[in-house]
Amino acid sequence: QIALNVSGKGDSLSSWDGVLDLPEQPLIHSRSQQLVDQLEVSEEERAPVVSDVESVITFYCKSRNISFTPELSWPHLLKPLLGLRLPRSDLYNCFYAFMTKYIPRDCLANGRPFHLYRLLLQYHEPELCSFLDTKKITPDSYAINWLGSLFSSHCLPDVTQALWDFYLQQADPFLIFFLTLIILVNAK
Repeated sequence: QIALNVSGKGDSLSSWDGVLDLPEQPLIHSRSQQLVDQLEVSEEERAPVVSDVESVITFYCKSRNISFTPELSWPHLLKPLLGLRLPRSDLYNCFYAFMTKYIPRDCLANGRPFHLYRLLLQYHEPELCSFLDTKKITPDSYAINWLGSLFSSHCLPDVTQALWDFYLQQADPFLIFFLTLIILVNAK
């Protein structure tokens, strides 16, 4: 919370009526349940945790006037935070801080972050970039979940927490592009 500068922040959710009525609410609920199913949560904690995840995502969508779509990795971003057992208001504040400070805007298929990433790849690994281009493998096809969840969609929680510790210490929102580049180059 300190690294995200949300320690001591008020309850952002207090102004919200708590109504879960977005057109995409069934999708949000389903993705929230899927996320909680991946966690080691007891039966009695399951419903409140699903409710917290669904409320955080719904309030974020309502307050930012954004539609939740299936390709968004937001639930995965909450996965490591749920392990901290934060109150709902702190969970939202941390989620909001990650979304605004570290998740690139337009992190959608064919979005601008992937054009930037491709330019970095082209500069640092021109042969690999050319190979991927000839195979029509675009950066968004393999990196959208990496960028959209800060790797939490594909890493174990302890790996994600170690990665995030480093990421938050650096406090550099562009570091994600270089981490993605390093992972791709090391995997070639």
